[in-house]
Amino acid sequence: MAETGAGHALFLFLLSITLFLVLLNSVIAGPNGLTMKLIHRDSIESPLYPGNLTREERIQRLVEQSKARIQYLTSAKWHPLCEPNKCWGDACSYDTLYGTGSTTRGILASERLTVISDTGAPETIENVVIGCGKEQRNFKPFQRSHVVNEIAGILGIGRGPKSFLAQLGQRGDGRFAYCLQPWDGGIAPHTYLRFGEDAKIGGRAQVVQTIRMFSSNRFPLLYYLELEDLSIGDPRLYLPVGTFGFKRDWQGRVKGGCIIDSGSPWTTFGRNIYNIFRAYVTHHFANFTQLIEHDTRFELCYQRPVEFDDFPTITFHFRGANFVVEPHAAFYVTDNSFCLAFSPLNTDIDIVDAIIGARQMTNHRILYDVKNSALSFSKEDCTIGS
Repeated sequence: MAETGAGHALFLFLLSITLFLVLLNSVIAGPNGLTMKLIHRDSIESPLYPGNLTREERIQRLVEQSKARIQYLTSAKWHPLCEPNKCWGDACSYDTLYGTGSTTRGILASERLTVISDTGAPETIENVVIGCGKEQRNFKPFQRSHVVNEIAGILGIGRGPKSFLAQLGQRGDGRFAYCLQPWDGGIAPHTYLRFGEDAKIGGRAQVVQTIRMFSSNRFPLLYYLELEDLSIGDPRLYLPVGTFGFKRDWQGRVKGGCIIDSGSPWTTFGRNIYNIFRAYVTHHFANFTQLIEHDTRFELCYQRPVEFDDFPTITFHFRGANFVVEPHAAFYVTDNSFCLAFSPLNTDIDIVDAIIGARQMTNHRILYDVKNSALSFSKEDCTIGS
């Protein structure tokens, strides 16, 4: 595979505990850290820019992406770095099918990854095992159309030896962080994905909370959190103990739990949990007119009275910490309507109870310390220093 130099953009679509953004060949590099600029896939800067869509059309795309993302997490096939009898000619190959019908085939190679640093000079990362995609199909809704090979590859920062984070070694130090800006339409903001010493949190008198992060034997690449309960405004739901805990399916396999996944645009709950959550929200807005259908395809929407802006916060009660979702991240608001920006999981996909998605993380700095199995977060204005 040819080296990716300064004059050739390598566009990697981020999946596998990643952001729903596109990675540009632009980095800020240090000996023990790395910062990559990310742009939203719907940004005018993106090679996947879909054109001048309305706000509702953009939200529809994100809702569809959320559904596809759930299937991706449940169905992705993970291979060792090179399997026997998996070759194209003399080259080690991979062939991956996702639950959405998306496929990618190509060559696994150990490469010198070259990108453009903040100084304009090429920055080299040696010996990165990368999948060079030869044929990608059916990545809707992550692309503009059914164009073959529009997405050039996948950069994973989940657990496991193939993860880009793991391959950074000491430079990445098992840490990465991001701070997502709010966005409902218009010009999509960019952000930065930071590794190693660049992945910092705290400062400016910020309150930092830290919780345990763990994995499961069935899905060892995912990041699980100990979610215990939810609140809508002040009232708690007081869900039964173990609602978000691990369970066993009829085959004895582990299921349930709560994961954090910035590749999911919205937070999603299992159908039974979502119905309870929705009932509390419905009670909160009992005096409002509910809409039967809405252009965004969210399940729970209301007519918005003129100048009404008194939306409640949503709180995730983790063991040892509370994550407060501000109203702008909990609801999708237009001049005439508003919707609960949460979705139910498909009824036939119940391997997890909750997926904490990107919208609900906005205006928080999130730091993953994989080496120490910890997730830290703090409230922050991400438009200032993402």
